Amino acid sequence: MGRRITVAEAVGLTLARLGVSRVFGVVGSGNFHMTNALLTGGMPYTAARHEMGATCMADAYTRTTGELAVVSLHQGCGLTNAMTGITEAAKARTPIVVLTGDTPGHAKTSNFYIDQDDAVAALGAAAMRVHRPETAVADTYRAYVHAVKDRRTVVLSVPIDLQTALVDWDEDAVPAVPVTQGAGAGGDAIRALADLLAAAERPVLVAGRGAWHAKEQIARIAGQVGALLTTSAAARGLFHDDPWHIDVMGGFATDGGAELIAGADVLVAFGASLNRWTTRNGTLLKDKTIVQIDDTPDALGSHTRIDLGVRGDTAAVAAAVADLLAEREVRRAGYRTPEVEGRLAQTLLWRDQPFDDQGDADRIDPRTFTNAVDAMVPLNRVVVPDGGNFNGYPGAYLQVPDVHGYSVPLAFQSIGLALASAIGAGLAHPDRIPIAGVGDGGFMMSHVELDTAVRLRLGLLVLVYNDSAYGAEVQALQARHRRPRHGPVPRDRHRRRRPRLRLRSHHGPVGGRHRAAAGLAGRSARAPVRDRRQDGGLPVLAARALDGRELTHIPRTTKEYNDVLTQNPLHPRRRRARGIRPRRHRVLVRPRRRGRPHRRRARRHHRRLAADRQPRLGPARPAAGLLHRRGAGCHDPERAVRQRDDHRRAGRIVRLHRRRLRAGLHRPVAGPAAEVPRGQRHRRRHPRQGLADRGRRQGQRGEDPEDLATATVAVNALKGVAEVQVRASLEKQGIDDSKMKLTEIPFPEMPVALSEGRVDAALVPEPFVTAVLQAGGHVVDTPYVVMGKHFPNGAWETSQQVIDRDPETVAAFTRAIIKSVEYARDNPDAVRKIIPEYTSVKPEMAAAIRLPIFSPDLPIDQMQELIGYTKSYGVLEKDLNAADLIYTPKS
Repeated sequence: MGRRITVAEAVGLTLARLGVSRVFGVVGSGNFHMTNALLTGGMPYTAARHEMGATCMADAYTRTTGELAVVSLHQGCGLTNAMTGITEAAKARTPIVVLTGDTPGHAKTSNFYIDQDDAVAALGAAAMRVHRPETAVADTYRAYVHAVKDRRTVVLSVPIDLQTALVDWDEDAVPAVPVTQGAGAGGDAIRALADLLAAAERPVLVAGRGAWHAKEQIARIAGQVGALLTTSAAARGLFHDDPWHIDVMGGFATDGGAELIAGADVLVAFGASLNRWTTRNGTLLKDKTIVQIDDTPDALGSHTRIDLGVRGDTAAVAAAVADLLAEREVRRAGYRTPEVEGRLAQTLLWRDQPFDDQGDADRIDPRTFTNAVDAMVPLNRVVVPDGGNFNGYPGAYLQVPDVHGYSVPLAFQSIGLALASAIGAGLAHPDRIPIAGVGDGGFMMSHVELDTAVRLRLGLLVLVYNDSAYGAEVQALQARHRRPRHGPVPRDRHRRRRPRLRLRSHHGPVGGRHRAAAGLAGRSARAPVRDRRQDGGLPVLAARALDGRELTHIPRTTKEYNDVLTQNPLHPRRRRARGIRPRRHRVLVRPRRRGRPHRRRARRHHRRLAADRQPRLGPARPAAGLLHRRGAGCHDPERAVRQRDDHRRAGRIVRLHRRRLRAGLHRPVAGPAAEVPRGQRHRRRHPRQGLADRGRRQGQRGEDPEDLATATVAVNALKGVAEVQVRASLEKQGIDDSKMKLTEIPFPEMPVALSEGRVDAALVPEPFVTAVLQAGGHVVDTPYVVMGKHFPNGAWETSQQVIDRDPETVAAFTRAIIKSVEYARDNPDAVRKIIPEYTSVKPEMAAAIRLPIFSPDLPIDQMQELIGYTKSYGVLEKDLNAADLIYTPKS
């Protein structure tokens, strides 16, 4: 039987109903209720220390089990914290659902706001969302099916303003996930592949991540044509029990294994991308026929050239080929000769390969260390190597029991993902020992998740390969014949506060003024030699430190080059302008200023006056032009034009304020009304709720309700009582609102929206009315006053179900509310005193606001009038009787 639940609960229960295996996450206000619903649905939850760690755990859990996991994240910053993990999962095509809150589109000034859909799409994941309360179950179901059937990482965003909406819930209404069978390729492709394999002398079959479920079919083909079996790193361990398998193909393969793969004449890849790492930059694919089988068209030939591409499910295609070969009675020795069998036995494992141990008394050779760990730890394990220069040691030297005992989070080539991934893999296989192989750099990025492992009492083994450097970068520098120095940068004996830097052009040293312009220290040098390069023929400014580092700046324009030279105060041109005599010796001196200091001080005073005295909610923003820092940049063209115009008006505004100050007409932009000069106080008493506009001078738009007919007006909720009141007020005053534009903005953000000019007016209650008026705003309309005297503004609500289920509690609550309202009506000072205790309103603001009229009665005639307006504006679809909606407790 159905019941009413929130959208957040509906989303969580729908995912639980669809069969989510486990939930990982970091709880915040935007995902708290959805996570709770998942737990209510029986889903186990693992709390991580960081969002990226939670995503990596879910990724590894799904990879090693094949069961979909969910990541629960807060909106905005919670999602961005997880982006590296999401990108890793998306590139690996791991089917996980990332469930996250989302900031409503109208709340763009919120700290949490980002365009989540665009951000997710840039990562390669599928961006989906819950659009409306009534589609919450369908949208969640669609996201789950897309992740499972298309093997995609899906980010499901649920706006926080929808999460509390009520929907009808019936768990039987959640549709079952359809069972689909992988489609095989057409007959021509199957026959062509069978012909190639039947004629091959040294065939090799490679299985990738997309062939985990095709092990038996691929092994059957290998036995028919005498092929050797191997895998990409993502499927390592798939053929661990086959005597004719090469452990892995690519960079992790032994030299002997790589030679056998390179010697093949036909190579068939099942669900493997054949990227640069799997093929050793293409060296393993030379002089052979290449066939690729994948169910994704974009994967065929995306990394290397292929001779035959077959689109279809790897298991279905392999089964069809094996059946055709059986019909032809193909049975060949192929690559499976006694000689190859002996080579396989010698070259299968890295631990059996000879090497020169380079350890000493202080350091251990990583090969010796990894081989020792491999011998000590039981084979019932899950190996997770991290990215970095070291990863070949845990990634290749540690043996794995099967395909579920190996997970490689290297699709994004990031470091620092293995530790969290090992936790997820360990939870997926609690009977196995998770082993994370990490470098010192990646470990320091991710060791916060050790707390998660301890809380879970997970038997986690972390191998830290500490070379005291980012080893891959060191290797890259050494490959370029630039051996880096380690340790501190040596100091210049003449200037002990910073390392000495020598400036030079591309062909020689650069002069002192270039050195000063770049803000670098060093001795004087001869005049610069300008190097005419391709970038506009402009010179290059470069600096080389004593440790061999080089910093280069290429100016793009002549003006930029001149700016670089003259931006430093020590440049001769700037020094002469400031009255500093040229000196041959370098001594810090106090510059002797010339000119008229009193005029400079006057100009600064006028600028501060203009900036401080401008109304903060004014239509124009002249202060922005005065306060805009030089070189700060402006990416908005419209804003740049406004700042230019504001700067031009700055002089006139300064004169205007000086005249107003002399005449005593200036009103402060903030502060209590007592500080306003006598006679200039705003005499109009503001209502409990009214339409306030930006501060404008009398006579400009915004002083009269007629101006609202073409204005942009902010309300807290569209298609709600606020919109109805604004339109009804204008209708009762005979004003056409057809051209008025309403926009949805939360009450706390309305004053900012007014000050920035994003809206012309806003329907605000207290304390925001007082805040806007104190900042120079004006009241242009009072919808509640226009609607009628003492028009009701708020009431408590309940449902008939609650009344029928517990009438005594509802009656007692109503009596208590009536009593409290009567007390508030008779004791306004007590109300002002208690407001700061239960809200964020400060005491001084609570003392300044105008309190509403507290009344225990709800006028039925005014309520009925409001219902009529609500129906006429399309908010309600049917007529309601106000008398039936008002609850009166029985005496």
